[in-house]
Amino acid sequence: MNTLKCIKTRRSIRKFLDTKISDEDINCLITSAQYAPYSKGKFSCEFIIIKNNNTKKELSAVRDNINEQALTTAPVLIVICIDKNSTPRWIESTVFCAENILLSAHDINLGAVYTVAYNRDKPEITKQFQKILNLPSNIIPVCIIPIGHPDKSKIIADKIIADKNKIIHLEKW
Repeated sequence: MNTLKCIKTRRSIRKFLDTKISDEDINCLITSAQYAPYSKGKFSCEFIIIKNNNTKKELSAVRDNINEQALTTAPVLIVICIDKNSTPRWIESTVFCAENILLSAHDINLGAVYTVAYNRDKPEITKQFQKILNLPSNIIPVCIIPIGHPDKSKIIADKIIADKNKIIHLEKW
Protein backbone atom coordinates (compact mmCIF):
# COMPACT_ATOMS: atom_id res chain seq x y z
CA MET A 1 0.00 0.00 0.00
CA ASN A 2 1.39 3.43 -0.72
CA THR A 3 2.30 5.54 2.31
CA LEU A 4 -0.30 8.29 1.95
CA LYS A 5 -3.11 5.78 1.38
CA CYS A 6 -1.98 3.89 4.48
CA ILE A 7 -1.97 7.08 6.56
CA LYS A 8 -5.37 8.21 5.25
CA THR A 9 -7.12 4.87 5.76
CA ARG A 10 -5.66 3.77 9.12
CA ARG A 11 -8.11 3.88 12.02
CA SER A 12 -7.81 3.14 15.73
CA ILE A 13 -9.26 -0.33 16.17
CA ARG A 14 -10.58 -1.34 19.59
CA LYS A 15 -12.71 -4.36 18.63
CA PHE A 16 -10.99 -7.49 17.38
CA LEU A 17 -11.89 -10.89 16.05
CA ASP A 18 -10.83 -13.86 18.16
CA THR A 19 -8.10 -14.89 15.71
CA LYS A 20 -4.43 -15.51 16.45
CA ILE A 21 -1.69 -13.24 15.14
CA SER A 22 1.26 -15.00 13.54
CA ASP A 23 4.78 -14.63 14.90
CA GLU A 24 5.76 -13.51 11.40
CA ASP A 25 3.32 -10.59 11.62
CA ILE A 26 4.56 -9.66 15.10
CA ASN A 27 8.15 -9.70 13.84
CA CYS A 28 7.13 -7.50 10.90
CA LEU A 29 5.66 -4.95 13.32
CA ILE A 30 8.76 -4.93 15.52
CA THR A 31 11.00 -4.56 12.46
CA SER A 32 8.98 -1.54 11.35
CA ALA A 33 9.44 -0.02 14.81
CA GLN A 34 13.21 -0.50 14.57
CA TYR A 35 13.25 1.80 11.53
CA ALA A 36 11.56 4.67 13.38
CA PRO A 37 13.51 7.89 13.97
CA TYR A 38 15.41 7.91 17.24
CA SER A 39 17.48 10.33 19.26
CA LYS A 40 21.25 10.53 19.75
CA GLY A 41 22.01 7.87 17.14
CA LYS A 42 20.97 5.04 19.47
CA PHE A 43 17.84 2.93 19.20
CA SER A 44 16.67 2.55 22.80
CA CYS A 45 13.16 1.08 22.68
CA GLU A 46 12.36 -2.41 23.89
CA PHE A 47 9.20 -4.43 23.41
CA ILE A 48 7.17 -6.79 25.53
CA ILE A 49 4.87 -9.09 23.55
CA ILE A 50 1.88 -10.19 25.62
CA LYS A 51 -0.46 -13.02 24.64
CA ASN A 52 -1.43 -14.27 28.11
CA ASN A 53 -5.03 -13.38 28.99
CA ASN A 54 -4.29 -13.04 32.71
CA THR A 55 -1.58 -10.45 32.03
CA LYS A 56 -3.93 -8.59 29.69
CA LYS A 57 -6.59 -8.47 32.41
CA GLU A 58 -4.07 -7.19 34.96
CA LEU A 59 -3.00 -4.41 32.60
CA SER A 60 -6.57 -3.46 31.72
CA ALA A 61 -7.50 -3.25 35.41
CA VAL A 62 -5.05 -0.36 35.78
CA ARG A 63 -6.99 1.62 33.20
CA ASP A 64 -10.69 2.41 33.37
CA ASN A 65 -11.45 3.90 30.00
CA ILE A 66 -12.42 3.28 26.40
CA ASN A 67 -9.33 1.16 25.72
CA GLU A 68 -9.94 -1.37 28.51
CA GLN A 69 -11.81 -3.77 26.20
CA ALA A 70 -9.10 -3.50 23.55
CA LEU A 71 -6.48 -4.54 26.11
CA THR A 72 -8.39 -7.66 27.12
CA THR A 73 -9.71 -8.80 23.75
CA ALA A 74 -6.79 -8.18 21.40
CA PRO A 75 -4.86 -11.38 20.65
CA VAL A 76 -1.55 -9.56 21.17
CA LEU A 77 -0.40 -6.52 23.12
CA ILE A 78 2.88 -4.82 22.31
CA VAL A 79 4.23 -2.76 25.18
CA ILE A 80 6.85 -0.24 24.09
CA CYS A 81 9.35 0.49 26.84
CA ILE A 82 12.45 2.62 27.11
CA ASP A 83 15.23 3.31 29.56
CA LYS A 84 14.46 6.89 30.59
CA ASN A 85 18.20 7.47 31.08
CA SER A 86 19.09 6.42 27.52
CA THR A 87 18.07 9.65 25.79
CA PRO A 88 16.49 12.98 26.71
CA ARG A 89 13.95 12.30 23.94
CA TRP A 90 12.67 9.00 25.32
CA ILE A 91 8.97 9.78 24.88
CA GLU A 92 9.43 10.87 21.26
CA SER A 93 11.48 7.76 20.48
CA THR A 94 8.73 5.46 21.69
CA VAL A 95 5.96 7.41 19.97
CA PHE A 96 7.78 7.18 16.64
CA CYS A 97 8.04 3.41 17.11
CA ALA A 98 4.36 3.23 17.96
CA GLU A 99 3.34 5.13 14.82
CA ASN A 100 5.40 2.78 12.66
CA ILE A 101 3.68 -0.20 14.31
CA LEU A 102 0.22 1.33 13.81
CA LEU A 103 0.84 2.00 10.12
CA SER A 104 2.49 -1.37 9.51
CA ALA A 105 -0.36 -3.19 11.24
CA HIS A 106 -2.83 -1.48 8.92
CA ASP A 107 -0.65 -2.30 5.92
CA ILE A 108 -0.78 -6.03 6.73
CA ASN A 109 -4.55 -5.92 7.42
CA LEU A 110 -4.34 -5.90 11.20
CA GLY A 111 -6.00 -3.43 13.51
CA ALA A 112 -4.34 -1.57 16.37
CA VAL A 113 -4.80 1.31 18.77
CA TYR A 114 -2.33 3.41 20.77
CA THR A 115 -3.02 3.30 24.51
CA VAL A 116 -1.07 5.21 27.12
CA ALA A 117 0.99 3.48 29.81
CA TYR A 118 3.11 6.45 30.87
CA ASN A 119 1.23 9.26 32.56
CA ARG A 120 3.35 12.15 33.80
CA ASP A 121 0.44 13.47 35.90
CA LYS A 122 -0.34 10.08 37.47
CA PRO A 123 2.97 8.33 38.11
CA GLU A 124 1.19 5.65 40.16
CA ILE A 125 -0.32 4.29 36.92
CA THR A 126 3.12 3.85 35.37
CA LYS A 127 4.36 2.20 38.57
CA GLN A 128 1.48 -0.29 38.45
CA PHE A 129 2.36 -1.20 34.86
CA GLN A 130 6.03 -1.54 35.85
CA LYS A 131 5.09 -3.91 38.67
CA ILE A 132 2.83 -6.08 36.50
CA LEU A 133 5.52 -6.32 33.81
CA ASN A 134 8.38 -6.80 36.30
CA LEU A 135 10.26 -3.78 34.93
CA PRO A 136 13.25 -2.15 36.61
CA SER A 137 12.55 1.40 37.84
CA ASN A 138 14.52 3.00 34.99
CA ILE A 139 12.50 1.18 32.31
CA ILE A 140 9.32 3.07 31.47
CA PRO A 141 6.36 1.48 29.69
CA VAL A 142 5.26 4.37 27.48
CA CYS A 143 2.44 2.75 25.55
CA ILE A 144 0.55 -0.46 24.98
CA ILE A 145 -0.65 -1.30 21.48
CA PRO A 146 -3.42 -3.91 21.21
CA ILE A 147 -3.10 -5.76 17.88
CA GLY A 148 -5.60 -8.03 16.16
CA HIS A 149 -7.73 -8.73 13.14
CA PRO A 150 -10.29 -5.91 13.13
CA ASP A 151 -13.95 -6.57 13.70
CA LYS A 152 -14.98 -4.91 10.44
CA SER A 153 -18.47 -4.15 11.74
CA LYS A 154 -16.98 -1.74 14.31
CA ILE A 155 -14.76 0.41 12.06
CA ILE A 156 -15.73 4.06 11.67
CA ALA A 157 -15.46 4.93 7.99
CA ASP A 158 -14.39 8.55 7.97
CA LYS A 159 -12.27 10.84 10.08
CA ILE A 160 -13.12 14.49 10.52
CA ILE A 161 -10.30 16.37 8.84
CA ALA A 162 -9.76 20.07 9.50
CA ASP A 163 -9.92 22.51 6.61
CA LYS A 164 -6.28 23.16 5.63
CA ASN A 165 -7.04 26.85 5.15
CA LYS A 166 -7.84 27.04 8.86
CA ILE A 167 -4.78 25.20 10.16
CA ILE A 168 -1.97 26.39 7.89
CA HIS A 169 -0.28 29.70 8.68
CA LEU A 170 2.23 31.21 6.27
CA GLU A 171 5.37 32.69 7.77
CA LYS A 172 3.65 33.77 11.01
CA TRP A 173 0.44 33.10 12.94
